[in-house]
Amino acid sequence: MVVATGNHTNEAQPDGDKTALVVAMKLVTKGTVIGGGTIDPSAPAGTYSGDLSEDVTFSVGMQYNKSGTNPQGKITLAIPQTDGSIVYVKSNSISSMKVTVATDKTATIYTKASIYRVNGGVVTTLDGGATLRMDVFDNVASTTLDEVGFTVLSSKTSTLAYSNRWVLESSVWKTRTQLLLSGSIGIG
Repeated sequence: MVVATGNHTNEAQPDGDKTALVVAMKLVTKGTVIGGGTIDPSAPAGTYSGDLSEDVTFSVGMQYNKSGTNPQGKITLAIPQTDGSIVYVKSNSISSMKVTVATDKTATIYTKASIYRVNGGVVTTLDGGATLRMDVFDNVASTTLDEVGFTVLSSKTSTLAYSNRWVLESSVWKTRTQLLLSGSIGIG
């Protein structure tokens, strides 16, 4: 909860108006992708596409080990559903991470992931070996124009479990959904 003090207090505000997303990031070093925030799911797709009135949250903390040979870290998505539950996609085994730091900073990460639903404190496993792809564009000129794309495919049927609608265009990916509300991505 966010509480204002000093010459102004927010004691008259309802508790729901006192909440805020706070993203804390460490300095970006070589071979890293870090960040988090919310994305406005204006055109999500898939079995767990979610509730269009709620924002999807994500966090990513990926880096290569000291020798620069093995990627390590975690990606997590929280996708609110129309029934009030939340579907989580959590990486558990990193397949590959490609980081490009040139004029544009981009990254593509492939992992295996677990998908589970939390509803009223009850956790239900939905898939254990899903494929999670994350594409990132770090706009160095502006933190508000960073782009992030997620695609999650079921391990059981290869059907689309979730996507916030990234597409390939002329061999360069572009997202249709940017970090519209808050968040930041850093690529090193």
